[in-house]
Amino acid sequence: MERVVDEQLASMEDVGDDDLKRIRMERVRTMKKKKEDEKKWREREHGVVQDLPDEKAFFDALKGEERFVCHFYRENRPCKVLDMHLQKLASKHMETKFARIDAEKSPFLTQRLNIWMLPTLAVVLDEKATDYVVGLDAFGGGLEFPTEALEDRLLSSQALLDSAPPPTAPPAHASDPDGPSTRAVRTGRALVAVGSDDESSDFSS
Repeated sequence: MERVVDEQLASMEDVGDDDLKRIRMERVRTMKKKKEDEKKWREREHGVVQDLPDEKAFFDALKGEERFVCHFYRENRPCKVLDMHLQKLASKHMETKFARIDAEKSPFLTQRLNIWMLPTLAVVLDEKATDYVVGLDAFGGGLEFPTEALEDRLLSSQALLDSAPPPTAPPAHASDPDGPSTRAVRTGRALVAVGSDDESSDFSS
């Protein structure tokens, strides 16, 4: 780790010894924290798309997570295409937990989240549902689109972390004069665990 930092600093010009020492310490500290975070995330099953067998597993999976993305799916081609992209993003963005759940076996969640089209991605930040990506219209409506398109969409929802400037929204599809974003994206609502009577509460309660 320190050898990598030394190599990076060696390429810098016009930097004094005191500045180099300070920069080196900061970079070593940053890299150590990144390693610690990655270890913690792997222990919490980040890095893969976790299969959730039931609704209880959904609430267990998101508990204590800062960023959680869940794919509500059924066995069809659009959902399988989205799964492929999510697998790539899960391995790249260790900071976010990814999961998938069979929508037809999750009646409470699908009703509470008002999920009317599959696939749908639910974005949950700090145990609160904040955003949804409904269908594939946001990516042109077809089955072929780059993983980066989905990555940009999730970056704009703060479901992923990135040091780059915030991405711009994808352009409206030519065949839809109203623009797909009005259908493909909607803001979230707070949820409660199965059996709760408090409809205004959220996942953290």
